[in-house]
Amino acid sequence: MKIKILGRTVYQPEYFEKNKHLFTLPHVEMMGTVFGKEKMKIISEARCAVYTIDKYYQEAGAGVLGEIVSSGVPIAGMSWTGDDAVCEAIDNDALGEVAIMPKSYSDTEVVVKLSETISRCLRINSECTFKVGSKKYDPKNLVLKIFEIINERRNY
Repeated sequence: MKIKILGRTVYQPEYFEKNKHLFTLPHVEMMGTVFGKEKMKIISEARCAVYTIDKYYQEAGAGVLGEIVSSGVPIAGMSWTGDDAVCEAIDNDALGEVAIMPKSYSDTEVVVKLSETISRCLRINSECTFKVGSKKYDPKNLVLKIFEIINERRNY
């Protein structure tokens, strides 16, 4: 199965160098940072998106997660805290699955748990992901939710 990696290593170039032999395998394609139509084409053609994060980095929010599930692509994600952006994005079985990783896990344990999560996500019906993801990330609903939060804060 072809693996396309979007983005670039910003915070851990040493990790990339250490594992360069894996990133340069024939079925792995490093896409770099892509935007707009090109990014959406890559996303929409995927069978599953895989979201990984370093155990010491806290992702506050990631808009691409909404783009992915709104395209009907389930996400196999990982979280070290169980309460971050990927957990918020994948709050329904139709959207994918999050593997919660104890910080004590070895690299091998992380790989095994994440690969099991990917395997389950590859079996999710993309039509269900599209339906649930499109509703959850509908721009009008998102704007209404933002105004709801603003109004709640004003009432304090």
